[in-house]
Amino acid sequence: MKKLLTFMVGVLCTILPIQALKNDFFEGDENIFPYELPTRRPETWASGEDFQKVSRLITQKYLLNTTAASGTMLDLTTSGRYYLADDMTVDPQNNNVTCIKISASNTTLDMRGFSLTSTRTNSATGTIGIEVAANLYNVKIMNGMLGGMDGTGIKINSGSTGVMIDEMVVDNCTLVGITVGNSCNNFTMKNSTVTRCDGTHASATDGAVGFKIASCELIKVENCHFDLNQHGSAGNAAGVYANACTHASFHNCTAHSNKAGSTTGNTTYGFRFDGSGNYLHLDHCEASHNTSQDGKVYGFYVDAATNGGEIHQCHADANIATGDDSHGFSFSSSSNNMYLCDCRAHSN
Repeated sequence: MKKLLTFMVGVLCTILPIQALKNDFFEGDENIFPYELPTRRPETWASGEDFQKVSRLITQKYLLNTTAASGTMLDLTTSGRYYLADDMTVDPQNNNVTCIKISASNTTLDMRGFSLTSTRTNSATGTIGIEVAANLYNVKIMNGMLGGMDGTGIKINSGSTGVMIDEMVVDNCTLVGITVGNSCNNFTMKNSTVTRCDGTHASATDGAVGFKIASCELIKVENCHFDLNQHGSAGNAAGVYANACTHASFHNCTAHSNKAGSTTGNTTYGFRFDGSGNYLHLDHCEASHNTSQDGKVYGFYVDAATNGGEIHQCHADANIATGDDSHGFSFSSSSNNMYLCDCRAHSN
């Protein structure tokens, strides 16, 4: 009897940690737990068969730096939940390469707290960290860090609906940190940070932009930070640039310490809204310590026939221009029906 009890305790001690790990990482999803994968090794599979579609785990070996120009290192073409296995680095040898592309609707990419970083040793430009193909729906990118992309951190192509970005950090990109294409309606971003985009390879119009979205409806951004996006040469800078968007809501967000390039006339914006957008809502947002090297600075900028909006308990402090004007809040004559409540503009 004593031996039997010892055996049973040993079995329980072996099983319980695995089950606990399963519940912790995968929330009880029985179909994707890696310990229950098919036993075949990926090296034995038929040519063209994609191990990622079965395992749901993304490992370093699938991010090939030799990917051809304008190609994709790893294309997720089957719906499901995908996970990073570890911190990963890339160094594309060719321009305009996408590291991970989501090409199927109903897909979640959970980075599980890991990072995807580019070393830029090969000096390839136009790299995209994570890309969502056009016209998808129900896509989620979450819980990770993208760093050092010589291009764009996250790119959402036009026509995709119901995309969510949650608990992501996008750092030190040379174009835009996160960019969302036309008609990407019902877009949500929360608990995320976009910082240190330098605009090295951006046009002067875009410059160094943390988050850019255009011609979209039903946008919700909350608890996000768009700070320290600074252009070193010729180009504007903005924490947030929303163009021609309708029903855009920003709650508890910041745009601090963004700075335009050194060329005369380059402009810095904390939050920029223009292009005939409608029904803008800003709540408890801050745009402070934004500066320029030789141009205007705006904490909050609303222009170009924006019709209807509320700015509530927002602060624009210590925005300082060099060689031109600085504004806490600015509204053009073509902006109508804007309501400000309990806002502050101090030391601009």
